[in-house]
Amino acid sequence: MEKIAEKRRIVLVPFPAQGHITPMMQLGQALSFKGFSITVAQGEYNKVSSSQHFPTFQFVTIPESVPVSQKENLGLVEFLMKLNNNSEARFKDCVAELLLENGNDFACIIYDELMYFSEAAAKEFKIPSVILSTASATNHACGCVLSKLNAEKFLVDIEVAQTKFSYFSPLDDFTDFQFITILESLPESDLENLGKILLALKLNKECHVGFKECLGQLLLQHGNDISCVIYDEFLYFAEAAAKEFNIPSVIFSTTKFKEKQDELVPEFHPLRYRDFPDSRRAPLESITELYRNAVDKRTASSVIINTSSCLESSSLFCLQESLEIPVCPIGPLHMVASAPTSLLEEDTSC
Repeated sequence: MEKIAEKRRIVLVPFPAQGHITPMMQLGQALSFKGFSITVAQGEYNKVSSSQHFPTFQFVTIPESVPVSQKENLGLVEFLMKLNNNSEARFKDCVAELLLENGNDFACIIYDELMYFSEAAAKEFKIPSVILSTASATNHACGCVLSKLNAEKFLVDIEVAQTKFSYFSPLDDFTDFQFITILESLPESDLENLGKILLALKLNKECHVGFKECLGQLLLQHGNDISCVIYDEFLYFAEAAAKEFNIPSVIFSTTKFKEKQDELVPEFHPLRYRDFPDSRRAPLESITELYRNAVDKRTASSVIINTSSCLESSSLFCLQESLEIPVCPIGPLHMVASAPTSLLEEDTSC
């Protein structure tokens, strides 16, 4: 048995971020101690160095499918989705080469839940696949919940005052108020076609310059005697103008929004709406799609979670029932094996 175990190879596919790479490499070391040969498949971004810490590991590179320079332009969520879409074929080529070099004696492919493109190659070459969740069981359980929810359920009624989509005339009750219009180029058809989330995102992008011009005109009319800019939290474009003109800014959060955030998510007690991400990082449709892909077990034979059953027994039980495959809490991994994988150079000057 020992001779067979020494020949068995496991392919690891880590997500290139510090909190994901370290647990994956710790798992790799633990498996190496058990006699498995370890291959690490990684992209060009945040590569783990095949240094003296991993002398027995084989490192292969998945050709870059999305330039790292696009990460800032796309945002993390869109970058992740594009990375997975574009890496599937490239990873299949990598696995095919590994099979030619090492034969068919592969135990499994263990991939980070965010690198779900790996499953397609495992399925094509009939290699068992295992998902690694580097965060807590509760985090993974929340992802399962979020993946089942419609993004519209997270929406709160948004009134975008003083644009043509929601414009109200100066009324008798506001005789002391000055009303100005922020110019934007959104066609009225966008109100129905885009939906509330995309409309809010596009509105913030379109009004960014227009509000700066409005604020500049107000400063010319009234001098610098503007105490502050108070803006609705959904109209965050206003902050950039306030910052440019050195005017204090205040965020206004409506009561209705706060009440909605504190509400329990139907059928998913005890989670509340505030426990889930908002649309400031990406459209909620994209976020929920990413979660759907990340928690989709597909053909995976099991899920490894970097946690302990004594800490998260209830979440682990829920996951076991939901996923219907073995859920293995083998953490904390830093207690199992040490893997120095810092992506940052140590600062020895202090």
